[in-house]
Amino acid sequence: MKYANEIFAENLLEKEVKYCSAESLGYEGTVTCKDNIKAIFYDAEEYKGIKTKVFAYIGTPDNPENKKLPAILLIHGGGGTAFECWVKQWIDRGYVAMAMDLTGNYPVIPFSHQVGGQKEKHAYSGPTNDEYATVTPKEEVWLYHAITDVIYAHNILRSLPYVDNDRIGIYGISYGGVVTSAVVGVDNRFLYAVSVYGCGYMYECRTHMSERLTPEKKAWDSSNFLKDCDTPVFWMSGDCDSNFDISAISKSALSTKGEHLMSFKPAWGHSHGVPWNEAPEIFEYVDSKVKGTTPLISFGDIEYADNTAKVKANIPEGRTLDFVRLVSNSSDKFEFYKKSDAFEEVSGSFDGEYYIFSVPENSLRFYIYGRDRMGNVTSSTVFELNK
Repeated sequence: MKYANEIFAENLLEKEVKYCSAESLGYEGTVTCKDNIKAIFYDAEEYKGIKTKVFAYIGTPDNPENKKLPAILLIHGGGGTAFECWVKQWIDRGYVAMAMDLTGNYPVIPFSHQVGGQKEKHAYSGPTNDEYATVTPKEEVWLYHAITDVIYAHNILRSLPYVDNDRIGIYGISYGGVVTSAVVGVDNRFLYAVSVYGCGYMYECRTHMSERLTPEKKAWDSSNFLKDCDTPVFWMSGDCDSNFDISAISKSALSTKGEHLMSFKPAWGHSHGVPWNEAPEIFEYVDSKVKGTTPLISFGDIEYADNTAKVKANIPEGRTLDFVRLVSNSSDKFEFYKKSDAFEEVSGSFDGEYYIFSVPENSLRFYIYGRDRMGNVTSSTVFELNK
């Protein structure tokens, strides 16, 4: 982890992190499920000479047998905060869950899965997500603070006597996926990671994200950290997402040293609520890693020649493929890239070993996806055509 060690202190993963209740600092009314979710502030890095704190929720399932429990860190996206409803979603599934705010806010009125809440700055905040306006010194860079904030949250989880440290994962949405992509290159203690939308190589995105993180600022791109990642990562996004594009996500997945699983979904939306409510694959993936349940279907490398693509599917016992399709993208321009008419879905055939497709002649890139009988969608990485 040479690059990461050039930036982060070597003892970061061992650091003891102090925390206190939010109520003790005068921040009341931030928790509605008081029996099993607590609101805290924990100590973080200095920002412009001031010691910062991070607001977070920690939720714990009922545990009458005092067993060691799995845990998950939940990393919000742009415009988000620590979501109590997201924590509850996971404690209801038997996971200790922790969600922190990475922009110096706290929820004055908690958010729900359907209805927005309200957030405000607290008195201990560090930098906000300034879209990489600051790249040096590192102590003033938002991503530097976001990465350390997440690692400190991980340290807190690992200090809890009822948490099984061998079964902790991380799950980020949008900018939370960007942070997750960076964290897993610095912190190799996670059992798995889930990154929805967010990725590395933002400066190559065919979207407005390339304007936020230009090549001149790419020292803080997550791709610099991903090359040191050996954690299994599940990458999920819509194929015409208006923020992160499928080529950058695929390149991110292929940059790691660990296992990757893909799920590109045709015309899937972008929000916190979409993966909360429309992504059973995430629960299936996490349970398979943590509880040993049936893994999702995966696809191998695409073989391509003479406008024909073929791929093998790895179908675990207990899974049945409902269908497999090829999706072709025919535009590099964002104003067309985000429109459905730049995408064409193609049916193919199965020869007993390979799923085989004729690739449209105007295709610039394509991927192959399948849906199982339970509605779970997984896919290949993107195959780029150099024409």
